[in-house]
Amino acid sequence: MMQPIRGLATAAVIALTCSVAITAERHRPMLAESNLELPIRRGVEAWIGIPDDWTVQSVIKHCQDGNRLIYVQVQNEQIATEIREAALATNLLGKRIFVSRRGPKRIGISDGLCLDCRVAGSIANLVPESEVLRVLIPGASGHLGDRVVTARKLVGTDVWTHPYHAPDNNPCSRDRVARRALETRYIAYPHFSPMPQISVAGYGRLYRAMGHIAHKANQVPALNTLVGVDIASGCILWRRSLPEGFMIHRNTWVAVPEGIWVGDDTACRLLDRDTGMELRRIEVPEHVGGPVWKWMGLVHQTLYALVGDREIAPSTQRSDNDALGHWGWGMWEGHDYSDPRRNFAFGDVVCAFDLRSGKPKWSHREESPIDGRAICLMGDRLFYFCPGRHLVCLGKADGSLKWSNSDADLLAAIDKDAPAQSFLNGYSTQFYLACDDERLYFAGPQRPNFIAVSQFDGRMLWQQPDGVRHVVAHPQGLFVVTDIRNKIKSGRIDTLHFRPSLCS
Repeated sequence: MMQPIRGLATAAVIALTCSVAITAERHRPMLAESNLELPIRRGVEAWIGIPDDWTVQSVIKHCQDGNRLIYVQVQNEQIATEIREAALATNLLGKRIFVSRRGPKRIGISDGLCLDCRVAGSIANLVPESEVLRVLIPGASGHLGDRVVTARKLVGTDVWTHPYHAPDNNPCSRDRVARRALETRYIAYPHFSPMPQISVAGYGRLYRAMGHIAHKANQVPALNTLVGVDIASGCILWRRSLPEGFMIHRNTWVAVPEGIWVGDDTACRLLDRDTGMELRRIEVPEHVGGPVWKWMGLVHQTLYALVGDREIAPSTQRSDNDALGHWGWGMWEGHDYSDPRRNFAFGDVVCAFDLRSGKPKWSHREESPIDGRAICLMGDRLFYFCPGRHLVCLGKADGSLKWSNSDADLLAAIDKDAPAQSFLNGYSTQFYLACDDERLYFAGPQRPNFIAVSQFDGRMLWQQPDGVRHVVAHPQGLFVVTDIRNKIKSGRIDTLHFRPSLCS
C-alpha cells in the first residue's frame, strides 16, 4: 500500500508547450473517424512537491477529477518514478501528467501558463516566491505552503475582438506589453488546421474557427469547428460544430467579455466563454432582411451588421492523404465571386441592433449588392462599397446617408476583382477596405490598384497601379505588404503623397 509522501524537496516540470496540453481522447462522435481529436482541458496546474498527506494515487485522482493538465516537479528520483508509473498505468503520462525531477530553485515552466501553482509546505522556504509568481497566469493565485500569492495583472494589453482587430479592419494593435524579443510560450493544438481559418482574441480567450477544406488527413478532425481556448496556456476549453455549407472567412466573429458573438446563415449567437453554450441569439426580422449574416461590427452596445439572402454553400472537402507538407491552391467553389446575388458575404441591408434588447435600431437597404469584404466602421461613420455602383458613407447613429460617390474614375480604379487564390496574391475571400481616422484604403489580394479615399467626402486622394496585399495604418505611416513582383516594396509609405519611406 502506498504511503503518504512526506517532507520531499521538489521542483520543476518540463518546459510547457500546449502540444502537451492536448491529447487524443474521444469527446464527440463527429471526431470518431480520426485518432487526432481535439480534447478538452481545464488549464494547467503545477505541483512543486507533493502535499504531506497525499499519496501518488491522490495525484492521479486529482488529475482525473478535474480534467486538468498537471506538472509535478520533485527532487526525489524514487517518487518521480512512482508517479510516472502510476500515470502510465492510467494512460495519463505524457498526456495529462508530466513529471520532472529537479531542484526547487527554478520551476521548469514558461512564464504565465498556470492557473494554479502549489508548493508543498515542507519545501515552501526553498522555492522563491518570484518563481511561483512567474509561472502563474496574470491575476491568478498560487500557494506557497499555506500562504496565498497572486500574480500581478498586466496593464496595457490589447484585445483583438474582430477578425482584423476592430471594425475599422485596420490590423494595428495598441498593445503596450508585447515587445521584442519574443519567445514561443506554447504550441497549441490543433497542429494542422483546415482552411480557411479565422481567429479573434480577448478577455482571456482565443476563439478559432476552422473551415471546410482539408488538404491532408491530419486536418480532418477540425473541419467546420469552433474552439474556445484559454489564451494563457493554449488549452482547448470547449469546441462546437459549425454549420456545413457556410463560408466562415468573413467578419462575423466578435469577442466580448462574456464570450463570442458568431453570425452565420440563420442567426447571430452569443456563446459562453467557458462552455461554448449558447447564451443569447439575435435573428434578423423578416421586415428588415436577412436571414444570413454577412459582416458584423460591435461598438459599445450596438451591433452593426450587413445581412442578406442565401449564398453559395461550399461542400466540405475531406482528405485521406496522410502526407505532411504544403497545401494546394485553386479557384475553389464560390471563390471566383461570379454571382453577386449569391457571392460569399454579399448582402443588401445594413442595419444596427441594440445589443441589450436584440431589436433593430435602424436599417438601410441597397438595390445593388454590398460586398461584405468592403465594409468598415470608424468614429461616427459606416462605410461600404457596392461593386460597380458606388461607395457610401452612413451615419452610425441613425443610418442616414452622409455621402455617396459613384464617380467613374473611382469605380474604374477600384475595378473588378483581379485573380487571387495563389501563393503570390492570397485569398479572394479576404477583406479589401480598411480605414484610419481620415482615409479609406482599398487594398487586398483581389484588388488591382491601391487607393486612398477621403472619409469626409468620398473623394479619391491617390491611386497606385500595383495593388498591395495587406495594409496597416500606423501613426508613423502606412505599412504595406506586397508580392515579389510588385513595384511597390513591402514597408512604410507616406500616407499623404504615397512616397516609400522605409522599404524592405
